Amino acid sequence: MAIFINITANGKDGAEGAPGFEHANQAQQGVTGSIADCDWFDDGCSGRGGVGSNGGAGGQGGPGGPGGHGGVLEIETDAFDIVVAISATGGHGGAGGRGGKGQMGGVGGIGGDGDSCERGGPGGNGGRGGDGGPGGVGGPGGNGGFITVIGKDFINTQGTAIMDHAGGGGGQGGVDGGTGEPGQAGSYGGSPGTFSSSSDCDMSVGQPGSPGAPPAPPGPPQFPTGTRDGANGAIGAARRFLAR
Repeated sequence: MAIFINITANGKDGAEGAPGFEHANQAQQGVTGSIADCDWFDDGCSGRGGVGSNGGAGGQGGPGGPGGHGGVLEIETDAFDIVVAISATGGHGGAGGRGGKGQMGGVGGIGGDGDSCERGGPGGNGGRGGDGGPGGVGGPGGNGGFITVIGKDFINTQGTAIMDHAGGGGGQGGVDGGTGEPGQAGSYGGSPGTFSSSSDCDMSVGQPGSPGAPPAPPGPPQFPTGTRDGANGAIGAARRFLAR
């Protein structure tokens, strides 16, 4: 009956990066429009509400942690005639953190009050949604370790012994954050009382803002491969020595 022995000194995998910053609240609402000037000779129009503030961008995800390096194994044996697996591989790099979502644009300001002589002013346009934050960079893979086996007899009737000293794979780049929603248009101002509205007042409806944009794709010079994946670890080495 064959005996199987597994000897390992593998590096640990890296930790995943932290998620990017996200705004807790919606962007600021636009200012309220001015109140109508109820002059007896020529009533002034009520003002349009101000534009809502643009949403802030989401933060970039944190970098993935580096994979640990494979260890150093030195094994001395009289006979290498059993099934043996020796491993000193590098750990896999941690994935980059998810990018933060863009902030929602601010609501347009409320139109100014008609003050019993004019219609309430139109609401302001909504603010633009914030851009999504880019995903974090994947962590680098750990380097493979070094394996040395010293033996008097390397005859193995059950097959060749496995000696794995591969470098760890780089961590995957983080997912980009979502784009911020557009801010809504502001509402019309109040129109108390009975009156005859001036014909020269602009009463066009306010418009919602535009949504945010996704982050720019990674590219040169920082990311020549077009991804935020981490670099692979270097390959280690394995040696066998015949004892004299």
